Order: sequence, then structure tokens, then C-alpha cells
Amino acid sequence: MLSLPMKWIDRMSISGRIRLLIGLMIAAFGAIGVAAYLESKVLIQTSDDLDMIQTLVRDVSDLRTNVIDVTLAAMDSIVDKSDGSVHPDRMALMRDGMDAAKSSIAAARTLAERIERPDLVQGIEQNVAILEKGILETLPRLIEAKADASAFAQIDDVIDDTADAVNDNLKELSALAFDRLNDRVDRSREEANFATTLQIGSALAALVLLASIAYLLNRSIGASLSSLESIMTELSNGRLDVEIAGRERRDQIGSMARALQILQEASSERVRLEKDNEAARQNESLAKERQAAIESAKAEDLRVLVTAVETSFDRLSDGDLTIRMNQKLAPEFEPIRVKFNDSVSQLEAAIGGVVSSVQTIRT
Repeated sequence: MLSLPMKWIDRMSISGRIRLLIGLMIAAFGAIGVAAYLESKVLIQTSDDLDMIQTLVRDVSDLRTNVIDVTLAAMDSIVDKSDGSVHPDRMALMRDGMDAAKSSIAAARTLAERIERPDLVQGIEQNVAILEKGILETLPRLIEAKADASAFAQIDDVIDDTADAVNDNLKELSALAFDRLNDRVDRSREEANFATTLQIGSALAALVLLASIAYLLNRSIGASLSSLESIMTELSNGRLDVEIAGRERRDQIGSMARALQILQEASSERVRLEKDNEAARQNESLAKERQAAIESAKAEDLRVLVTAVETSFDRLSDGDLTIRMNQKLAPEFEPIRVKFNDSVSQLEAAIGGVVSSVQTIRT
């Protein structure tokens, strides 16, 4: 299952793989952050709705209280009708109560619309008006006129029936609103729990994904360096027919593999020259001695090169990215030194970018 992503990753440069990992990290945690932000907006909106419903319920409760207080004050006035007038304090209480009740009608209508029961407040404004007229106009006039008992019984029935109708509707409205409020609270709690679980699951999934990508990147780079080290060992042992893998890669690993290919070709050429020189030495001793000197010099140059390359790859495999070939080599091996130094410099810069990016994300 890992073959397809590995082939895809192998086509990328080391810096490209690092950018891929950083991009995936940013995308994963960015998605989690966006999800958390959107969920918080929903929870805030839900909280605002709950606060509004609670405020409306309190206003409706105040409306019921005012209606009850005004009704009780009116009943007391009927009991004290022999005084010939409504006591001024009681009259002020009833007037203030009716004003407060009228100001709360809009809240009752809004609450009924929020719970989708507008029928509960149909006629409430008319009933409050009837109650206001009966308590603030008709009742004081009957008391001042010293009306008979039947007139007071009639106004008492009007006040009681109207107040009961208003209170019954408001009581049912409050009960339904409380039920709706409790349902909304339970639903909000469930949504918050689900959002928390979803965010935790998303974070774990992102971590697993990033860990998998990091493993693939590490496997790709580490395995390639180990393979190059093995090839270098074979070349240093004289196996010039060893296959150098990775030459087709377009990253720094490919550059080092191609540098090894140059070394391999140079070593093969050295062997061929040794054979040609051996034949020449059989024909002419002077040419043999001259050629031996040349071969000795080349062998020394190659030994210096092999030693330098092997030492450099050993330190590179140990994680030392500061290693450079600073030894003086023969002119024909100078391209190897230049290519090796350039490749290691690019690798050091790429991995340094990873460390810098990780430190930036942590901070």
C-alpha cells in the first residue's frame, strides 16, 4: 500500500518533500482551527438564543404577576367599596400595574412566535384593554356611584374572567417556553460534546497522517543515503561493476549518485589504463618505467579521492552536514569534489529549512 506514495515522494526533491510536510501540517491544524471557530460561532448563537428566550420568559412572568396584582387590588377595592372611592395608593398601584402589563405584551407575542404558538397570545392585547377599562374606569365609577351589588358582581365577573383568560394563556406559554428552553439546552450540550469529540478525532487523524508522511520521508531519504554508502564501500573495495541506483532522481540524492557514477567510470578507466600500460611495459622497459610512474601517481590520486569520498560519506551518514571535500585532488577528479560539495550544501540548506519551519510552528 505504501508503494504508490513512495514512488510519488521519490519524484520530489528533498526541499519539496519538506514543503509537503509543512503544508500538510498547516492544512491539518488549520482545518481543525476553522472547525473549532465555526462550532464556537454556532454555540455562541445558541447561547444568545437561550438568553433571549430566558429574558422573554421573565417578561411574561412579570406580565402574569402584574395582572394578578392588579386583579387582587381590584378585588380589594370591591371589598372596600363602602369607602365611596378607591384609595389613591391602590389606584396608583393598579395604574402602574396595567402600564407594566401593557409594556410586556410585545415580549409575550415575541415569545409565542419563537416557540411557534402565536395562538396563545391572540386577543391578549384586547383582554388587557378590557381589564384596564374595567379596573381603572368602570370599577372606580361604580364605587363612587355606590352602585348596587349586581353591578359589582357583574364587574367582578368581567375582571375575574378576563384575568383568568390572560393568566391561563400566559401560564401555558411559559410552560411551553420552559420545555423548549430545556430541549434547546440539552441539544446544545449534545452538540458541544459531539463537536469536542469531532475535534479530538480530527486532531488524532491529523497526527496519524503527519506521522505517516514523516515516516515515508525519513524512509526515503535514510534508505537512499544508506544505499549510497554501501555503493561507496563496494567501489572502495574494487568492485567497479556495482550498479549505482538513484541516478535518475532529480534531488540531491540523485546528484550524489551521479557523482559516484563519475567515480566509477574514472576507476574503470584507471583499470583499463593499467592493462594498456602493462602491455606497453612488455614491449619497452623505458616506457614501462614511465608508465609505472604515471600509474603510481594516478593510483595515489585515486587513493586520495577514494579516501576523501569514503571519509566524507561516513561523516555524512553519521549526520554531519558540514562535511566538505577540501582536499586537493587531481584535475580529473575535481568535478567529483565540486559536485559532492554542492550536493551536501543543498542537503544542509534543505534540512536546515525543516528545522527552522518546525521551530516557527512550535513558537
